[in-house]
Amino acid sequence: MKPIQLVLLLSAIVLGASRTEAQWVHTNGIYGGQIQELAVSGANLFAGTMDGDVFRSTNNGMNWTAVGLFGKQIDALVVSGTTVFAGTWYDQGVYRSSDNGASWTPVNIGLANPYPYNGYADILCMAVSDTNLFAGTWSGGVFLSTNDGTSWTAVDL
Repeated sequence: MKPIQLVLLLSAIVLGASRTEAQWVHTNGIYGGQIQELAVSGANLFAGTMDGDVFRSTNNGMNWTAVGLFGKQIDALVVSGTTVFAGTWYDQGVYRSSDNGASWTPVNIGLANPYPYNGYADILCMAVSDTNLFAGTWSGGVFLSTNDGTSWTAVDL
């Protein structure tokens, strides 16, 4: 065998042996529910489900506890500082928790649904940039809150 071929062969063996792959561990998980969104706040991991609950894990997903918004479809979760926001579907708007999900407060002033027969906007996604909180809606466009969701303003695209 030629020296160059031998070096290439040995390199391939060494690189192949030292390659690492992702390791996934099955936890006790949130069985039976479709997870729509995940968010992290400090040591807490939050999961929002389509079936309508927010769950919290304090040990990297090994165990989960339902912490609220029961029966509401959660399509968006986002964290700003230590505050968790949940965007919901079916005209229920945005909810805020500042105590790791122990309690939730609706924060929907100005978060209007364009259809007069419905309640608040259906939230599809949320984002945080500095002190700005954004909510993307199903048919009402993008909304901005500069005061932790207390009030919302439509943002023109």
